[in-house]
Amino acid sequence: NYHVIIPFENVNDKIIIPVTIGNESYRFMLDTGAPCAISSNIAGKIGLKADTSVIIADQSKKEKLYSFGCINKIEIAGISFDSVPIIIGNEFGSAFSCLNIDGIIGSNLLRNSIVQFSYQKGQIILTDQFKKLNIDSINISPMILSEDQSIPFIQFIYSPSIKKFKKKMGSYAMFDSGSDDFISISFHNLEYSDSVGLAPKVLAESFGSNTFGLHGAAKNSISYLLDLPIFSIGHSVFLNGTASTTIGNSSVIGTQLLKYGTVTIDYINKQFCFKPKTAEESVIDVIRKRFPIDPGFNGDTLVVGQIWDDKLLKEIEVGDRILSINDINTENITPCDMISGNTFKNIEELTLRIETKNKGVISFTLEKTYFKEQLKRYKKNQTIDWYNVYGVRSF
Repeated sequence: NYHVIIPFENVNDKIIIPVTIGNESYRFMLDTGAPCAISSNIAGKIGLKADTSVIIADQSKKEKLYSFGCINKIEIAGISFDSVPIIIGNEFGSAFSCLNIDGIIGSNLLRNSIVQFSYQKGQIILTDQFKKLNIDSINISPMILSEDQSIPFIQFIYSPSIKKFKKKMGSYAMFDSGSDDFISISFHNLEYSDSVGLAPKVLAESFGSNTFGLHGAAKNSISYLLDLPIFSIGHSVFLNGTASTTIGNSSVIGTQLLKYGTVTIDYINKQFCFKPKTAEESVIDVIRKRFPIDPGFNGDTLVVGQIWDDKLLKEIEVGDRILSINDINTENITPCDMISGNTFKNIEELTLRIETKNKGVISFTLEKTYFKEQLKRYKKNQTIDWYNVYGVRSF
């Protein structure tokens, strides 16, 4: 019988909330794609002891051994949660220090609650009373919870071609509020969709890495950017999406979804709700520009992480050091700058000085651009009522 509103801090699309343990306030990240975790420093301070140990893998499949205990009382906005299994970490890569957090609130704590995320209001509602949320039944779709940690998986359907939109590929994707991406499709799902002739078109490919997980930077690997001409999440239709690939076991939908509407994760009744920002927005166009390269890190050195334009391969390679960006020396840019707030996220043009392996130091300017296939669709006058034509249904 609880219903509380919790303002949150948005740190580079990570959700940070206040948590009380032993009458002291701490900063925790709310991450539906993870179990609860706490730093070893805070665990020692509150007298939390480990009962056993467990190997935890992050989304990039990096594994580490952690101690595991059970915290007796942890409070969120006055609501007390007892006997919560929690990972105790000596260090969680750079995630904790860069975000200045003390732990993670995961799905194993939330499994008996309903959580509503509103980016527009900058708040979370935590309740066990679904009726108080006044959710229209048209926005409700089924949800699956993982057996061990109760991590939520929601319906994700796409068509690889807008001309043949009746041919659809469906799966359940993890809703991960710890991921600042929009959609990541696992190689497992990609291989299956290819085997049945429903794989999305590859817009670009690269070998490298520009992502950070719980255990630090992901290892270099082959990655693809995939075209999603038309797709649905729950009962909402989206156009002109782009998905990245992930080597994790499941496809992922991250916090970028929250920018388009309100998300409700109902762990109690195993249902998912997405309500677009405006009632008239039944079809949402999510086309966006991107740079042809992504930065990454080799230790503490800023380097070219991924290259998405084959023309640039004649000039630079993955791993080449980036000396400056828009005349800003990169010596003082650290991995924390990418995790806690990318200074260059909202810039449309970058002038780079790069130290190459073969050509010495070169300079050039890059602009954010659309993929041609998506821009052509975007400019074309769409007179079709895609919401009704696409036929969004539970599968």
